Amino acid sequence: MLRAKLSPTGAICVFTYATANIIVDVAGYVPAGSDYVGLDPVRLADTRAGWVAADGLFVGTGPVAGGQIVQVPVAGRGGVPVDATSVVANVTIADPVAGGYATVFPCGTLPYTSVLNFSAGEAVANEVIAKLSPTGAICVFTYSTANIIVDVAGYM
Repeated sequence: MLRAKLSPTGAICVFTYATANIIVDVAGYVPAGSDYVGLDPVRLADTRAGWVAADGLFVGTGPVAGGQIVQVPVAGRGGVPVDATSVVANVTIADPVAGGYATVFPCGTLPYTSVLNFSAGEAVANEVIAKLSPTGAICVFTYSTANIIVDVAGYM
């Protein structure tokens, strides 16, 4: 599932890198006046070597070792205000060396739950709504060595 900000005319645009059939199903909407604020998606973290965030606050140094956590500063970046309490993000695991799972949480104690599961060599993404830590960050844990990508699409 993906939440998308509507254009001023009430439309969304879908881009595909290669020729593909595209199917868009609408499963709901966020009413005007809700606490949710949609954003144009922005990449805040990508661990692939050489990647640098537009604001320079995250630099990719290569795959994250299995069993490790990456802390991603969110509040105050990419249109997310410093007083945001939660974020809507698309989290991708790319090029894992083995099967496993990833967890997204507000840093602190690691919960033993998953937000996505993957097999070796896959790129798997999932949208999450995650509470921000007191410092405005989210943490991403990966069970197996892999690259981690975080795109933000909205906040509360």
